[in-house]
Amino acid sequence: MAELTTEITLDAPVERIWQLLTDFGLYPEWNPLFIKATGPINPGERFDLVVKLPGMDPFPIKPVLQEAEPKSRLCWKSSMISSVVLSWTFCYELHSLSPERLRITQRSSFKGLLAPLFTFAMKKPVTDGMNSLNDALRRWGEKGNVSCMKC
Repeated sequence: MAELTTEITLDAPVERIWQLLTDFGLYPEWNPLFIKATGPINPGERFDLVVKLPGMDPFPIKPVLQEAEPKSRLCWKSSMISSVVLSWTFCYELHSLSPERLRITQRSSFKGLLAPLFTFAMKKPVTDGMNSLNDALRRWGEKGNVSCMKC
């Protein structure tokens, strides 16, 4: 298994960031890595996701939501052909540091026969994409004057 990880600390309540991450309808407005997401946020169910890695054309995947622990963890898994060949698990982990501050960890884990090759080839675009998502979370999540993400 190979894993790529980023972290960011935000001056925002965990509730605001959880709302931003779980409202798939808002992804096209703010999320530069996952530019479109539709479907249920129910563990065990598939949803549609369009990924935009820097320097690459967007591509669709149909991951299965693995976890949706409120205000704590959101994870999904996508497989190429089968999990034996290549699977990608992506997680947001939210850690409340105070009522108005939290740390977000993003984890991209790759498993399967092609994982070492895929990680070698895709390390920079995936890490750059995760960092751009962190920047977007800061821009959108730290807007103290935004009480409603849909407003």
